[in-house]
Amino acid sequence: MAITLCIAYAMDFCSEEQVRGVFGELMGDHQNISKVTTLQKTNYNGQSYKMFFIEFSKSNETLTELLADIDSDPAEEEKRHTRVEYDARGHFWKVSRARKNDKEKPKPEAFKPRILKREE
Repeated sequence: MAITLCIAYAMDFCSEEQVRGVFGELMGDHQNISKVTTLQKTNYNGQSYKMFFIEFSKSNETLTELLADIDSDPAEEEKRHTRVEYDARGHFWKVSRARKNDKEKPKPEAFKPRILKREE
């Protein structure tokens, strides 16, 4: 069972290699990270930022502890997070569980030809 975490907002200078390095060091196992997906986004002010999804191939003690900390957050379920410090200056990422996109897209109706009448 793969476990996926999300960094919803990271500065534009953050890289996939940095995320892999931080989480590999944190978990003590760089091989446990099976995939890191990066999305480039723009906020309402036009500033670029990145969103990361980190997929782990298996759970370990540190990952279980991290998930327990996220789940203990009193916020609403979709807003729960914990902080992971990524440098010596105290900068951190807010890390949460990745939400599944269970929404089904509605299927468009088949096109049916019709007569457009002129307005009088």
